[in-house]
Amino acid sequence: MSTKLITKWYALSTAILLSLAAQAGTWGTMGYNSGKWGATPDVYRITSVEPGPGDDDLIVTFVLGGYGASSETVATSFTVTCGAETAAGAGSPIIVTGLTDIEEHRCTVVAINSTGSSSSSVGIIGYPNGIPEVENSGLNIILIKAALDAIEGQ
Repeated sequence: MSTKLITKWYALSTAILLSLAAQAGTWGTMGYNSGKWGATPDVYRITSVEPGPGDDDLIVTFVLGGYGASSETVATSFTVTCGAETAAGAGSPIIVTGLTDIEEHRCTVVAINSTGSSSSSVGIIGYPNGIPEVENSGLNIILIKAALDAIEGQ
């Protein structure tokens, strides 16, 4: 075989393997001890965490994190965890109750289907009593207040 032909064959086989690896999640896997083929659901993304109807509630809204689920990865239920409290439902939004109203709570969502569960979403902070959140900046409100107080004191 010529070097040129071997190089082309190697490039083509590498491209095929990478394509197969990228599609593996949509083709499915067999869940441990489930006896069923299928794929676990895709990871969902929390779009908002807002105060709920009660002083100890949060309303968690979420969407599919990717470009759309294939039929094998469709979620049939969801579990939302905020702090130590968990609530389940068939879709978004889900209200989590029983939270301490003066604390921040990190909320995550997990999608579930007959094969298993997705990975947890990225955690989003919520406050049941309506303390505003600094949207996706990672800054802590208490630190911002301390910084502003320090500036005013100068």
